[in-house]
Amino acid sequence: MYFSDTTQTFSLKQTTAPAEEPVTTSEAKTFARIEFSEEDTLIASLVAAARYHAEIYTRRQFVTATWRLSLDWFPDEILLPRSPGVTVTSITYAGTTEGTWDTLATSQYVVDTDSEPARIWPTLSAVWPITLDVPQAVKIVYTAGYGAATAVPEGIKTAIKWLVGWWMENREAVNEIPAAFYLLLDPFQVGDP
Repeated sequence: MYFSDTTQTFSLKQTTAPAEEPVTTSEAKTFARIEFSEEDTLIASLVAAARYHAEIYTRRQFVTATWRLSLDWFPDEILLPRSPGVTVTSITYAGTTEGTWDTLATSQYVVDTDSEPARIWPTLSAVWPITLDVPQAVKIVYTAGYGAATAVPEGIKTAIKWLVGWWMENREAVNEIPAAFYLLLDPFQVGDP
């Protein structure tokens, strides 16, 4: 749970996708010892699927992307899904006048990027503003990720390549991903499983 108030609902939407995958098709093929190019499109889609599984499991963003977290109100502390490298772009909220959105000044909040997940809370001299009682009254836009694909830790890349190789060898319908994939990712997990 990302919020101290368990009744809080939220939505998380990626608004700008990463510019590249953390593992190239060529890297995945080399790892899996695949020398032909007839299935490069399939391998590229498997890289994307493996990356998606790895990001969900670790609660991380690998290559930098932009996210929008929407909350129904300001909780005491806001935990931002998707570490690391968080930079908050804006915090907007439905002010007390219907139909208006206000932007919270950066002097009104503190972002702790040393913690994982990163967290936001009001400065000592501030309190969270009152919002209208409407769904998704608070919107936080932020970027997260290690940076470019070259900055993604090798352990994460190895897990992605391993899963692509496993999928290439096991094309029949399989109901679960082997535990080895998750064991490779365990050191990178953020928060409670």
